[in-house]
Amino acid sequence: MPAAWHIPELQGLRRCRRCLQWALLMLALAGAAAASGCQSSGTSAWTMGPSAWLGKSKSSLDQSESIDGIMGPTERKLKQASWEQKQREAAANGERIEGLAEYQAAMRLYDAGRYSEAERAFKKLAKERRYGGLNFAERAAHALQTGVSYPSANGFGDPVEEDALFMTAEAQFMQQKYSWAQDSYDRLLERYPSTRHMDQVTRQMFRIAQAWMNFPDANQNDNVELASSELQETNPRTGNRSFKRPSFFNVTDRSRPVFDTAGRALQALQSIWLNDASGPLADDALMLTANYHLQTGNFIEAARVYQLLRDQYPDSPHFKDAYLLDSHVRLASYEGPAYDSLSLKQSRELRETAQRLFPDLTPEQRERLERELARIQISEVEREWHKVEFYQSKGQVESIELHCNIILNRFPDSPYAERARETLADIADQKRRSASPVVNFLSSGQSYQRPATGRTQTASRPTSASEGKKDNGAAGSATTRKPGMMERMLTPVRQTPKLQPVGPAGSSGAGSPSP
Repeated sequence: MPAAWHIPELQGLRRCRRCLQWALLMLALAGAAAASGCQSSGTSAWTMGPSAWLGKSKSSLDQSESIDGIMGPTERKLKQASWEQKQREAAANGERIEGLAEYQAAMRLYDAGRYSEAERAFKKLAKERRYGGLNFAERAAHALQTGVSYPSANGFGDPVEEDALFMTAEAQFMQQKYSWAQDSYDRLLERYPSTRHMDQVTRQMFRIAQAWMNFPDANQNDNVELASSELQETNPRTGNRSFKRPSFFNVTDRSRPVFDTAGRALQALQSIWLNDASGPLADDALMLTANYHLQTGNFIEAARVYQLLRDQYPDSPHFKDAYLLDSHVRLASYEGPAYDSLSLKQSRELRETAQRLFPDLTPEQRERLERELARIQISEVEREWHKVEFYQSKGQVESIELHCNIILNRFPDSPYAERARETLADIADQKRRSASPVVNFLSSGQSYQRPATGRTQTASRPTSASEGKKDNGAAGSATTRKPGMMERMLTPVRQTPKLQPVGPAGSSGAGSPSP
């Protein structure tokens, strides 16, 4: 092999050795930093005994999650007022707030309609404020000591960084770069879960989800009434076929993501009611999510979200629609008499509860409820008759009679009641004609004959030789069939085998020893 062929291999070995050396160096630095941190706290990591480690782990498990940084609407307003007052006091006293001048310059670009330049300026400012002016080496040392790559925000946080992150998303929204804007809003909520811009963030994300789901826009009061009676006219199997579902792959529309537009829209709605559960759009986000699943035919997920809306927001304006539509989707998710009946029972309970809770239902809504309750009753009768047919195939007459009587008692006016009466009459007729149990006569469709037994048959001699020959021939033909191997193996032995004496050939006497 030529020597030149060895050169790339040697270079690769040297590169791997160099990477290994750097990895070992970083590992040593991390261990030194951890040891110094433990020594600075007054306890060395190497001198701690097993009991100390167990005590520390137990206390960390018992410690509950803190909600110190979570703020409600009133606290967020007070936080915004405090920040505005701080700016006024700094301007009156001639003091300078770090980063405020850069933020105001970027705001002038935004107000002038230069959204692309403003986006870049806000991004740069947010990055600088996020790392607190630390260079790469200082951030690496901080990460080794604390385990995070940047200083965490305290209860108040950095208002300049918070505003810069928010305005970055706003600039992207104004450029109709909705997928980028959604990512920036999520980044803001991750960094500041109780941001001062929570109302505007949820409102913008709701608009993005509406645009991506092809739903109509909200009115000025943001009171979306999407759960109208038209949604109940959807196909009970595939949803609303006239609904235009968002495309999965996109390369032409800049306002939509490249992949999974509907999934990104559902993610935006989920961010709304997770981060602002008590906000004005939390129940609207849940309702829009459930309605989308209803339109696309995903009835099981729609029922789950409708139930979540009823449980979490009982004072929502969508409460009544959640009851009516939930009963509709649970009935639509029923697969038939051969499957589980839980969705059928839940649909009946929801409709009966809706009739009691909402006396102000319109005549059309009441008529629809009555019609679907009748449909539920027919489905319940079908389940009982399906059991009758099942036991007919098994030949279990007692079970057939039981479920036929259930149909007659619970549903005497149903179409299956007459069939149940006919089935019971056939069973009674067969019982009168035969004293033996009726077995499998419904599935075969034949009348049963009384089986012949040894007690009822009497042996009679043939009257002539020809008849005797016929009988002997028939008996011989009946006994010519030999049982198969499996039949012989499964047939129990009813006769005691005869024991033969063991001895030499030609010996006489039962078991007598040979001389």
